[in-house]
Amino acid sequence: MTLTAHISAGSAVAVATGNPVLGFFAGLISHHLLDAVPHSDLGSLGGNIHNILKDRKNLLYVFADIFIGLIVFIFIAIKIADFSLVFWSVGGAILPDVIDNSPFWSVRARETFLGRYYHKLHETVHFTITNKKYFYLGLLTQLAVILFCLYYVFIKT
Repeated sequence: MTLTAHISAGSAVAVATGNPVLGFFAGLISHHLLDAVPHSDLGSLGGNIHNILKDRKNLLYVFADIFIGLIVFIFIAIKIADFSLVFWSVGGAILPDVIDNSPFWSVRARETFLGRYYHKLHETVHFTITNKKYFYLGLLTQLAVILFCLYYVFIKT
């Protein structure tokens, strides 16, 4: 899933738990549950940690996602008014991708025993739609997740 979807889910987790520590761990779990839902992401377009910095389309996709995700994060942090709760819940929700999908350190991390093990786990639960014919269906699943999570946040706060 995109960063924006994970940020939205982490925000919903923040509201649901009301506790930064529980929010962090629930956000971490939510990441893997959401990655198991069929979706489109950079991997659907052939992007990976080896080519992300070399392809302008990949960079545009990533920066657009980061930008939209930051807007959602700031908006939610203002709405919830407990920055620590939102920070830790969203942090848990995005941590797996920060660890495993960064072009800056993931290659080296995956060379370690723990990094290899975690990458294998992350990939095992990950359901990326790779058939470009269905790319937009995968975006729709993410849009549904984002809208549901934001709806939950605004209903509960």
